[in-house]
Amino acid sequence: MNTPSPRRKLLEGYLSEDPLNETLMLDLAGECFGENDYERALALASSAQRLNPDNAKATAMALLCLLALGRKAQAEASLRAALPRVRTTTEARQLLWPFARFGQTKDGLTVVDAALRQGPMGEDTQLSLLRALHFAGDPSRALVRLLELVTHRTPTPEHDALAALLYFDTQQLDMARVYLARCSSADYESVETLYVSASLCGLDGALADAITLVDRAIAMSPTEGRCAALKGQFLMAAGQLNEALPHLLRATELMPEHVGSWLAVGWCHFFQGNPVEARRAFSHALQLDHNFAESHGAMAVVDASEGRIALAEESAKRAVRIDRNNLSARLARLILDKRKDAPPGTLHEMIMAELKKLPAPQGGSLQQLIQRFTIRQASGTNTTQRSEEK
Repeated sequence: MNTPSPRRKLLEGYLSEDPLNETLMLDLAGECFGENDYERALALASSAQRLNPDNAKATAMALLCLLALGRKAQAEASLRAALPRVRTTTEARQLLWPFARFGQTKDGLTVVDAALRQGPMGEDTQLSLLRALHFAGDPSRALVRLLELVTHRTPTPEHDALAALLYFDTQQLDMARVYLARCSSADYESVETLYVSASLCGLDGALADAITLVDRAIAMSPTEGRCAALKGQFLMAAGQLNEALPHLLRATELMPEHVGSWLAVGWCHFFQGNPVEARRAFSHALQLDHNFAESHGAMAVVDASEGRIALAEESAKRAVRIDRNNLSARLARLILDKRKDAPPGTLHEMIMAELKKLPAPQGGSLQQLIQRFTIRQASGTNTTQRSEEK
C-alpha cells in the first residue's frame, strides 16, 4: 500500500477528534479513493451513509468504491435501495455518475428504469429520476416512462415541460411544440421550456431570438450547464467561435460527465483550426461514453485532418457501425477523400468549404450544419447513436 499522503494523515487526525462529522468522513474517503485504498474509502462512505441515509454524496462514494472493487451486483443493489430517497435531479445524477465513471452507464440506467416501472415513488422522486435518465443518455426511455406516469392522472405543466424536452431530444419536434404550447397556455415558464424554445429557434435559424431565450434560462438558473452549452453552440453557429468557447468550457465545468458539451468544445477548437485541442476534447468525450457514434466520428475527423489515415478509417468504421447516419464519420470520409488534393497548408480551408456543401437540416446553411453537430447533442444524448457495440 502507498504511504498515506500528508493530507490524509491530517484528515485522519481531525476525524479522530470529531468522529461523527460526515463532511470529514467523505473528504477522507475521497483522499483514500485517490490513493486506491478502496476498502478504507468504502468503510468511511458507509459510516456516513449510516449517519444520514439521505446523503446522496455518501451513497455515490460508496457506489464508486464498490465498482472499483468489482462488486457490481452489490453496487446495483445499493443504487436500487437509494433511489426512493432521491428528491432532486442533482441527487439522481450523483448516484448514476459512479456507473458512468466505470463505463457502466447502461447498467445504472437499467436499475433506474426498473425502479420507475415498479414504483410507487413520490412525484419529486419520479421526475428527478426521469430527468437523470434523460441526462445520462436515454431520452426515449425517459419519455416512455413519463407518458406511463401521466396515463392515469392529469399532467401538470411541469410534466408537460419535461415532455417537451424529451420530445425535442428524441427529434420529435412537432410534439415538442405541442407540449410547449400547453405550457404557454398554462402561463408556465421554466428552464426546460426556455431551453426547448431556444433550441427550436436556433434550428429555424433565428439565432438572435434563440440567444435571448437561452439568456433568460441562464438568468433563471445560472448553474444550469445545458444552457451554458446551448449558448456556446448558438454563438458557434453565428460564427463567433472566440465568444462561444468560454460558454462551452463553462458547460464542461458544470457537467463534467456530459458528452455533448465536450464534443461541442472539440468542434469549436476544430473550426478554429486547432486540431490539438480538438483531439483533447474529443478524446475526453470518448472516454466518457465509448458507445456514442459522434465521439468516434469526431476522432476520425481530427485523425483524418492530421494525416493519421489508418486511425481515421478505423474510427469512422466504428462510428458507422453504431449509427450509419453519423455525420462526423461522413465528414471524416470527405476529408480522407479530399486530403490528397489539398495543397500544403490549405486543408482546413478546403474542409470548411466542403462543409458548406453538406446537407444541413432543411437544406440550410453552414450555421445549421454546425448546429446539427452540436444542438442535437445539447443533452449529450441521441438514442439513435447509443446501441452497444457487439
